[in-house]
Amino acid sequence: MRQRLLYLAFIVLPLAVYFPVLINEYGQGGDFAMLHLAKSEGAVAGVDPAYGETVLYRALLDSSFRVVNGVEALWLLRLVAVLLLGVLGALIWRQLDNSGWPELDSAALGMMIILLPAAQATAGWALSWPRTLALLFAVAGFAAVETELEAGGLKRAVAVLGGAFIYALATMIRPELVFFGLVPLGAVMLVRIRKSPTSQSVGTWLSLHLGVLAAGWIAGRLLEHWASGDPIATLEGAKQASRWFFLEAAPGALAQFPLLDDHNVGAWYFWPVLLAVVAAILYAFRIEQTLDGEKARFKGLMCGLGLPSIILAAMLVSGEVAPAGYREAYPLSALTAVALFAGWRTMLRAKRIKSWAHYFGLAGVIALAAILAHWNTQSLIATPRAEEWSHVQASIASVSFKSPQRVHLISAGEEDRNTERTYGREFGAMASTDEAILRQMFEAVLRKRFPGGLPRGGGTDVTVSAVEPPAGAYDVLVDMRKLRAER
Repeated sequence: MRQRLLYLAFIVLPLAVYFPVLINEYGQGGDFAMLHLAKSEGAVAGVDPAYGETVLYRALLDSSFRVVNGVEALWLLRLVAVLLLGVLGALIWRQLDNSGWPELDSAALGMMIILLPAAQATAGWALSWPRTLALLFAVAGFAAVETELEAGGLKRAVAVLGGAFIYALATMIRPELVFFGLVPLGAVMLVRIRKSPTSQSVGTWLSLHLGVLAAGWIAGRLLEHWASGDPIATLEGAKQASRWFFLEAAPGALAQFPLLDDHNVGAWYFWPVLLAVVAAILYAFRIEQTLDGEKARFKGLMCGLGLPSIILAAMLVSGEVAPAGYREAYPLSALTAVALFAGWRTMLRAKRIKSWAHYFGLAGVIALAAILAHWNTQSLIATPRAEEWSHVQASIASVSFKSPQRVHLISAGEEDRNTERTYGREFGAMASTDEAILRQMFEAVLRKRFPGGLPRGGGTDVTVSAVEPPAGAYDVLVDMRKLRAER
């Protein structure tokens, strides 16, 4: 009965938390660009690499955006992402439960991982649904190897080849997300070191898993290079990846739910929370060391330095696929969550807390995470983007377009945002700050109003700028700067 309830929870939780992204009609900047490519007559197959960096990613986006009927149907792609996040959480729970984690602890960790800021951003962008596939492939690759690792001969060989193939698929969608496979690896390693339930040594077990993941990543990168012709590694890509890792990914992952604020409005609590998380992890590992000695020291070094270093090393040779934002840092954020939950379990093992306090703490942190995830997706993604889309529609709602119209679009500046804070391009950022995207938003409004084309005799002459043109230079004015009044 408890397992059935937990399965139900992994369906209900993401739907309830990310409900705002499903009921609001809006699009993100990349979503409008994709709709433009998918709906424009004569558009070639494929996607602008700025929005889908690999061939497989572009193919998935191209096929899905050709099916949706406009901005009003983008919620379906976001629904796919939300449901797949629920599947991801359930897979993590079942894998860890089968590997020795307590059932409720592993279920709580799975829920935590699908509520992180990386998951929030993934759920809020129709463009991001293929990323959830990469995450699922990464966990499936680990599970494929782990299932038959104890077997010998042909079964183990098939598991290794299958795992490498699945990892290669994840790599061909998003190269850095394949390292989400390190999340169950790190979590299971805690159990292996403590109980060593297999006949293999920890070193052998760890080497096999890392070897298969590395083989899959290399194969995926080589296939992508063959398919796209993009270089496997560039000096500029390495510089961007290094800056991203140390300035964005690592701090954001350690702080967990407080967001990196572009305007430093939330710096007063972001950095204290980050330091508190680091202190909590170090304190828990000190206690673990009193229980398991040298094994705990090895565990701490691997989880705290070894696995993140693998991600950094791979990103330094990722070619033109330069990561940016919370979504690409998902593996690091999830690894931090693993360390926190493992540390909380250590407190129980060391009898520093009572059993009831342990489970009360798990329930409390998931409830708080769900509230924060719902608030962020509503106030920083769904509502402001829906206001932006509605403003464009309202600006031309009374125009019949039965005769040629000169339309001028005024793009918004950073100071014109309709949210107090922004966090990169994922939270609070306006699509209409980009003149090309604003033009595509206008085209999307026309397609929605006139699905069969403009009325006979109608037409548009569209110009875009950041300032208002002289009077008489336009018939219709769409001023996105007015959205600052919603802030």
